[in-house]
Amino acid sequence: MTQRTYPYIAWRLTRTFQIIQVELVAGGIYGSGYDRTETGHSYPLSELFVSKDAAIAEGERRLAAVEADIARRQMNLERRRRELSDQRRANCS
Repeated sequence: MTQRTYPYIAWRLTRTFQIIQVELVAGGIYGSGYDRTETGHSYPLSELFVSKDAAIAEGERRLAAVEADIARRQMNLERRRRELSDQRRANCS
């Protein structure tokens, strides 16, 4: 999202994966990488998407990354449980 004329409609993905439509009325001060709404709220350009579909695709990408992180942590947890169990058996012998 580079040059645009205002007002401009964009889509934003919240932390809770809700997709909201925002109307931007101006760019940030001195090319700061933000756009702002009429109420004065500023959004970083990295959080704004040109379409609802693009916001949904980003949400799916983020969820896949979270899912992969959870799977990695689960594998580490299971490995540590096995190590503790092995240590317990070694101490009981």
